Amino acid sequence: MKKKILASLAFAFTTFFAISQTVEDGVKLLYYERINSAIQTLEKVVAAKPKDPTALYVLGQAYIDEYGVSGSKEDLAKAKAFYQKR
Repeated sequence: MKKKILASLAFAFTTFFAISQTVEDGVKLLYYERINSAIQTLEKVVAAKPKDPTALYVLGQAYIDEYGVSGSKEDLAKAKAFYQKR
């Protein structure tokens, strides 16, 4: 019985960390110019940790990379909102 419980816990623990995405994953995706994937990853990180300043900053950078400085007012407002979050 103990072996089954330990095996289940080990599997759950491993699965949790394998699925979990990090800011570093988003930064790597930005580095390789996979902007949309980076935005999706970083949005998940921010949803899980809304007060993480690094995640907010990098997501703002990703929005600017995606929409450019000459993007629409809505797009730039979205990036600006992430920079101003605390």
